[in-house]
Amino acid sequence: MSDLFITGILPQSHFRFTLIDCSEICSHLDRIHDLDFRMSNFLSKTMMGAFFLARMVKEDQRISIQWKDEFKHSVLAYSNHIGIMKGVAYPGEFAKGDIRNEFILGSGILKVIRWSPDADPYQSFTTLVEDTFETNLIKYINDSEQQLTMIYMDTQSISFGKIAAKGLFLQALPEATDADRLKIQGFADANLNREIMSNKSIEEICNEFPAIFQEEVRVLDKDKPHLICDCSRMKISQVLVSLGEQEVREILTEQGKIEVECEFCKSIYNYQDEDVVKLFPKE
Repeated sequence: MSDLFITGILPQSHFRFTLIDCSEICSHLDRIHDLDFRMSNFLSKTMMGAFFLARMVKEDQRISIQWKDEFKHSVLAYSNHIGIMKGVAYPGEFAKGDIRNEFILGSGILKVIRWSPDADPYQSFTTLVEDTFETNLIKYINDSEQQLTMIYMDTQSISFGKIAAKGLFLQALPEATDADRLKIQGFADANLNREIMSNKSIEEICNEFPAIFQEEVRVLDKDKPHLICDCSRMKISQVLVSLGEQEVREILTEQGKIEVECEFCKSIYNYQDEDVVKLFPKE
């Protein structure tokens, strides 16, 4: 199992595609957050969704997807154009006797934020409908981008702490005609079933695209995504300073030390009395 993404175009039909296998990343997140398969599935798909959206925007932008449904299931995932990713999931609870399966979201809100180094973050929202994550992501893209988009995702629990997570994103380019869109959608729906997604590597799937779509494929990029958390002691210190010296001192007095855990990577940052002194130096 080795994480990889491949992007390219179907030049005759004017479609772009992104394939991703982020099984290693999602397996690690499953282990450190101790998730059941329902939340592993939601987190894995949201991570892939953030990456797909990041491939659509400027290279210096980062995308976050955050959603929460009526059952208090919640996921927050980040990715940039080159697949630097992080994510966290918060399990909710179904009502007693609810028989919905692990692939269906409840109603709620999905928020997408685009982070640019030289501009304020741009936020957009859509309403979650009671359906799969893929359906909700396509709904968001169609509402915001007005371009035909097809998404195929497969997540499986292989063993404890080992998740298989693969996805395919197909989107019509502006030059695509109605005939192109119908052709590609028909080929994709007929051939890209879950068995193909689960049993083959994304390189094998990509190699089958000429037969599936009946045209040559142009691969533009191939690389490995990475799980990297950008937390640091400096950032945690800035958060403590923002709380104010009095509140930080009260926490230190009550607990004997201050221990802050990163919600994404679970790294722990400890602060003793001498560390707090350095946070609030006397003039």
